[in-house]
Formats: sequence, structure tokens, C-alpha cells
Amino acid sequence: MDERLQKQLNFILEIDKEKNIFRQTHLSGHGRRENDAEHAWHMAVMAYLLQEYSNEPVDVARVMLMCLLHDVVEIDAGDTYAYDADGLKTQKAREDAAKQRIYSLLPDDQKRGLMAVFDEFEADETAEAHFAHAMDNLQPLLLNNSNGGSDWADHDVTAKQVYGRQSRTEKGSADLYELTPEQPYTSQDLSYNNDACRASQEQKDPAARPRIAGQPLDLSQYGTIYLGYPIWWGTAPRIINTFLDTYDLTGKTIRPFCTSGSSGIETSVADIRAAAPEVNVTAGLRVDDPDGSALKAWVLG
Repeated sequence: MDERLQKQLNFILEIDKEKNIFRQTHLSGHGRRENDAEHAWHMAVMAYLLQEYSNEPVDVARVMLMCLLHDVVEIDAGDTYAYDADGLKTQKAREDAAKQRIYSLLPDDQKRGLMAVFDEFEADETAEAHFAHAMDNLQPLLLNNSNGGSDWADHDVTAKQVYGRQSRTEKGSADLYELTPEQPYTSQDLSYNNDACRASQEQKDPAARPRIAGQPLDLSQYGTIYLGYPIWWGTAPRIINTFLDTYDLTGKTIRPFCTSGSSGIETSVADIRAAAPEVNVTAGLRVDDPDGSALKAWVLG
């Protein structure tokens, strides 16, 4: 067999091991832990579908390649949980050694090319790297949110830590940046069975308006806004009212969707319509499908 082809096939078989590296995040629908290959594939699909929301024009093929390659080093280095302070201290050294071994399986020209893509992602200085990192932040957030935040709770991850990590999403896509409260919610604030918890008190108070963190968004260029949220006590969190009160949305269309295991979206849609009568609020979608296919079809339909 040709030596070049043999090296390429060796690399292809080597990266199959990525399927055996399991992350701390579980699949949607409270499934098993996802593996690195699934995470990378999911990111790449997201990058293609969501490229219009990048802050800058990007070479989406390069972004997708970054998504597919960025965790290959974990075959040797292992998965480093985003909130593992000790693991993060040694992450770079472990991944640098892994990068040299794994990419050296390739012919020299492809080794240089793919290592350059990996290094560009790690440096996070280009528009493509910014957007790839936005996908890396957003993908586990979507899964965790769909599972009620159980992975964060299992690892005692605080709301402040989650919001701190997600703040970097804005660097690649302000459009996909989550509306986050100025005062983050703790697990005690979100104790569903405690009528005295902060979230419960806010939901009982129609005038409650939790302040939104960060700089105001420029929504002037958008005619349609996809507004996603969990269902709290039967409707959208009060921070959604803060959003509706903050911006002039006259003449725009809002397409609401929610993550909920049981509650419907109808009440929250009615509440949004009442709060923003100048806005065209379409019928909403409750998302509970494990693979996200219903949400994709709804957005693209």
C-alpha cells in the first residue's frame, strides 16, 4: 500500500478512539453521557446551521473542521471538564503532547495543515475560532438546559460559573448570547418545591423584572427573533418580560420556543402576546425531542 495512504488510514482509525472518550454532559432526554465524537459532530452541524449568527463573515468549512478536530487530542489527554479547576491547570501540557503524537500519524503536509487549524482554535483570535468557540459553549448549554441542569447540579457547578463561561459566546455570536440575569440564580433560587425561593417569588409578582447582564443588544437589523426559554411555574421566566420591556420590537416577529418536560408553551405565548401587543408572536414550540430534529424542522420550515 502507498505510504501516504497508509498514514492517512492510520490517522482515520486512531481518531475512531474519540468515540470512547466520554464527557460529563448527558444526551438530551436524560440519556447517557455523550462522547467526544458526538460532541464534535453536533458542534459542526450547529456551525453550519447557525453561521448567519456569527458576528463576522466566516469560512464555515474551516469552522466545521475546527469543531471536528478540537477534541481529538483528548484521545490521549482525556476529557477536561470545563469547571474542573485542577484539571484546567494541566490541560495545555497534556493536549500539546497529544497533538504532537496524534497528528504526526499523518503525512507531513496534512499534519501541518490540521495542526494549524487546531492551533487557530486554541488561540481564539480569528472570526472562525471565535464562532467555533461559541458553538463549543452553546452545545453543552443546550443539552444541560434540556435536562434541567442536572449535570451542573451533579458537579456542584454554580450559576455564576455557567454564566461566566457563556459570556465568551458573545465574542463569536452576540446573537446567540444567552439573556442572563445581572444577579445569577443559585440552585436554592430555583428550588421548585420551595414557595419562598427567589424564582417562585418573581413568578408570583407580575411586576418583577430581573435585570439583564451585559450591554444592550442591537436588534434593529432583525425582523424575526427566536426567543427560547424554560417554563417556570407554567410560563416564561420574568427576565423575558424584562427583555420585552427593554427593546422596541414594534413590527417584528417573535417565534417562541421552550424547553419543558411536561408543561405546555401555550400560557407563555399568551403572556408574551399580552406583554408585547405590537409584536407578531407566532405559535410556539415546546422542545422535548432527544435529537433536536423537531426544533431544526421548525426553524428551517
